[in-house]
Amino acid sequence: MKKTALFKLSALSLALAGQYAYADLVNHTCSVSSDCYYSTLQSGTTTADGKTNTEYYWYLNSTKLGKHNDDLEASVTPQHYQNIPSPDDNIRGSNSLIGIGNSDKDFFSLAELEYKRKASLYIPSGTTATVANSGRHNANVVSIRNANAKIDSGVRLQAGESEDEKALLVTIDVSGESNVTTSADIILKSRDATGIWANDSSTVTAKNHKIELSPESSGVLARDNAKVVLENVNITGSNALQFALEVGESGSSIEFNQGTIDLTNDILTVAASLGTGKIDINHSNVNANYAVFSDAYWYKENEDYTSAHSVVNINHSNVTGRELFVAVNTNEATEPLSRDYSTTVNVESSKISGRVVNMRDVSDENEDNELDIRIDTQANTNVDLTMKNSQWTVNGDSHLNGLAMANSTTSLQKTGDQFQTLTITDYLIGNGHFDLNTDLANQQSDKIVVKGEDSGRFTLGIKDSGNEPKAANGKVTLVETQTGQAQFSLKDREYVDAGAYRYRLNKEGTNWVLANRQAEPVKNNPTQPTLPAKPVTPASTEPTQPAVQPKPVVPTQPVVVQPTQPQPIQPSQPIVAPVLKALSEKSNALVSLRQA
Repeated sequence: MKKTALFKLSALSLALAGQYAYADLVNHTCSVSSDCYYSTLQSGTTTADGKTNTEYYWYLNSTKLGKHNDDLEASVTPQHYQNIPSPDDNIRGSNSLIGIGNSDKDFFSLAELEYKRKASLYIPSGTTATVANSGRHNANVVSIRNANAKIDSGVRLQAGESEDEKALLVTIDVSGESNVTTSADIILKSRDATGIWANDSSTVTAKNHKIELSPESSGVLARDNAKVVLENVNITGSNALQFALEVGESGSSIEFNQGTIDLTNDILTVAASLGTGKIDINHSNVNANYAVFSDAYWYKENEDYTSAHSVVNINHSNVTGRELFVAVNTNEATEPLSRDYSTTVNVESSKISGRVVNMRDVSDENEDNELDIRIDTQANTNVDLTMKNSQWTVNGDSHLNGLAMANSTTSLQKTGDQFQTLTITDYLIGNGHFDLNTDLANQQSDKIVVKGEDSGRFTLGIKDSGNEPKAANGKVTLVETQTGQAQFSLKDREYVDAGAYRYRLNKEGTNWVLANRQAEPVKNNPTQPTLPAKPVTPASTEPTQPAVQPKPVVPTQPVVVQPTQPQPIQPSQPIVAPVLKALSEKSNALVSLRQA
C-alpha cells in the first residue's frame, strides 16, 4: 500500500506516537446500492495479564478495510442508491446511505490526543440516491463527518418520496471539521427536510445546481460556526413554511452569490432566516413572502437563552419581501438573560422591498392550532439599516432602530387608502431621498417619525391624490424629529400644487410641514402678449378683363316645315304638338346681363 505523509506533528506527539508519522492508504470503491457508509469501529483484545489493547479500523458495512491510522480514499460507483425502507414507522431504520463517519479522537500510547485521520469521498456524475421511509430515526442521503468530499455535477440527491414521512431527512449532512464541495441537484419531497446542513466548523461550497423545497423545509442550514458558500444556486418552492437560507449560532455564515431564490407561497416563506450569525447576498435575485426573518433570542452552547445578534449584507442584488423585508421574531421560550438583540442590514447598490416589523407566532394560543402571526409596528425592532446607492420600497408601517442613507431612496408605497408611518427610534443620518404620498385636500399623508438623533440632508418627493382642497390654509406634517438637525427640501421644485392652492415645505419647530399659507393660489406662468401683425396695404392694380367673356344664350328658332300634299289616312289619336323648352334661370340671367 502507498505511504503518504501526514500533517506536521508536535514534538510530544512524535515522542508518543512516532509510529503514526506515516500511514498506509486505504482506497476503496463502494457499489452496494443500499449502504455505502464508511465508519470507524474499535476492536479490543485482552492479554494474559488482563490488559486490553484497543485499535480502531475502517469499516464498510461489516467489512474491515484497514486500520484507522490509515488514510481513506473512498468513492462510489455511478448508479442509483436507495436505503432499505423500515418495516414500521416506529422502528429505527438506517442512518446514512452514503458517506464517511470519521471518529473525533484516536487513542494511542499513554496519551489521549485528538488525531484526525485524512478521509475523503468522491461521488461521480451519474449517481442518484434517495432516502425514504426510514422509520422513526432521522436519516441522511449523504453524511460527511471529519472528512472531505467532492460531489460532481450530474448527481441527483432526493430526501423522501412524499410529504407524509415522519423522519427528519437531510440530503447532505456535514459535521466536524469537514470540507465538502458539491454540484449535486437536491430534491426535497418529505415534510421538514433539509437540503444542506453544515455543523461544527465545517465548510461547504455548493456550485451550479438547484434545490427544490418541500413543505416546511429548509434549503441550506449553517450552525455551530459552519460556513456555506453558494455560487449560482437556484432555490425554489411553492409551499408554506419554507426557508431558503438559515444560520444559527455566532460564527456561522452563508454566502449566496449570483443565485436565485423564488418562494411563491405567501404563508411564512423566508429567504434568509437568522438565529444569529451572518448571511451575505451578492449579485442575486431573491423573492419571498419575508425576505429576512431574524430571531430576537437564541440558545447559546451552554443552553443559556439570550439575545441574538444577526447581520445581513446585500450587495448588487434585488431582494423582495412581498409582505415584509425584515421580520423580527420576538417569541420568548423563557425569560432571556438579556434583551439587547439586534439585526444589522447593510445594503449597497441594490433594490429592496417590504416593511420592517416585529412579529410573534401565537399559533399555540389558538384552539385549532392554526398558524397565527401577530405583527407589531409600534415597538422597536432593533433593526439598523444602512443603505448606499440603493432603493427601498416600503409597503406599510415600519419601525427601525436606525437608518443611515448615502445617495439612496426610500419610497413609501401607497397601499389602498392607507398612509404609512416610518418610525425610527434611534437615529436618521446621511443624505438621501424619501418619496411620500399625500392627500392635501383631506390633510393626510405618509410620515417619517424620528425619535432620536437626526442629521444630514434629505429631499422629499410628493405624490398627491389629485383631490382638490375645498379651503385654504391646509397643511400636513411630513417629518417629525426631536432635534431638527437634519435638513429637508422638496425635490425638483419649491412647491406642490393641489387644485387652486399652492403648498410649500416649511419647518415648524423641529418638524417639517407642507402647508398653504394665506390662501396662496396657484400662479399661472405669465406669457408675453402676441403683437398684432402689421396691416398690409393692398397694391394698386388695373382692372382686368374677365378671363371668360359671357356669351348670350340665343333662343333656338323653331324650324318651319313646308306642308306637303296631304295623304288620306285613317283617323288616329291626335298628335301632341311639341312644346318649346323654357330657358333656365341661369341662362335668363346671362341674357339679361348681356342686354344690359
